[in-house]
Amino acid sequence: MPKKVPVKAVSKTKSIGSTKRKVASSLAIKKSPAAKKAAAAKKPQLINCGGSFELSIYGMGGEIVIGEITKKQYNYWNSRSSDELNEHLGIDGEEGSTPDECSLREWPDQDGIAHCNGPEFDTGECRISVTNADGKDIWKAQCDSQALKENGIEVEVENSMEIYKLKPGYYFCGKAFEKGSFFGATHESDTFDPTKLKFVVRNVNGWILMVEAYYDGEQLDGSDNYSTRTNSSEFSLKNQKK
Repeated sequence: MPKKVPVKAVSKTKSIGSTKRKVASSLAIKKSPAAKKAAAAKKPQLINCGGSFELSIYGMGGEIVIGEITKKQYNYWNSRSSDELNEHLGIDGEEGSTPDECSLREWPDQDGIAHCNGPEFDTGECRISVTNADGKDIWKAQCDSQALKENGIEVEVENSMEIYKLKPGYYFCGKAFEKGSFFGATHESDTFDPTKLKFVVRNVNGWILMVEAYYDGEQLDGSDNYSTRTNSSEFSLKNQKK
């Protein structure tokens, strides 16, 4: 029986292992541009703010409600023009000859399924501004989820509500499109770091609105500075079938 020569086998194994380690080491060192950008974005970006800063969100946004209605309400308004429905639900609208059981006023109360209001995200129509204790701008950004995430800022989608996903039935959806200041909160701090921000948004029937904002884990209360005007409204009915 020929003699075994284990030296070559051991040498080959070591060579292969060494090559694998070199390749792994090489792969670990190389990073894609996206990975480098994400890593850089997570680094603190401290900006001196003189003891406090104010975060404001302004531009476009609004209010949206979704609620289930009766078949009688649906049939009554579905057989009429959109102008009649708009007149019925407008600010100066009146009940007129509308039967009580078919009325949809006040429309913001038709919110049995969803009710949300705030600045809109991902449309390019809303902006975030941070000013220091002296009222000078120190940071600005658009309400753009992807861009904010790329800069190390968390954007959480709380939940999603779409009429077409609901059970069979009759539904009402009302929207008020607003313009102005939606949020303004002051936070005491010597420095401001954008990466400590977090925004919570909701997707209601395709409209993404911000509902909460946080800094360094603390919720910011900016609802008292909600000051907008309604530009227009939109109302729709849906017979959701199987």
